Amino acid sequence: MQHRFSKTNRRNRHYFPAALVLLLLANIAPAQKQYPTVGYIERLDSAINAIVSPGAKAEVIATGFDWSEGPLWIEKQQALL
Repeated sequence: MQHRFSKTNRRNRHYFPAALVLLLLANIAPAQKQYPTVGYIERLDSAINAIVSPGAKAEVIATGFDWSEGPLWIEKQQALL
């Protein structure tokens, strides 16, 4: 039976803080996936900046669908649904 203060335990005890620091550093800035952008956001009123970041871009996050839903522009009402 190994005593809890044996040489092996004392030596291994020093690896734990180093391993913990490495794990924390690895999770600080995880890589973000880059999506291709398309078009631009036309800002007709600066009030849009309250809900859409000034640096926002329209990103293509998926392709290859036969059918999908998305925004619908109604010309007569000048509205986006």
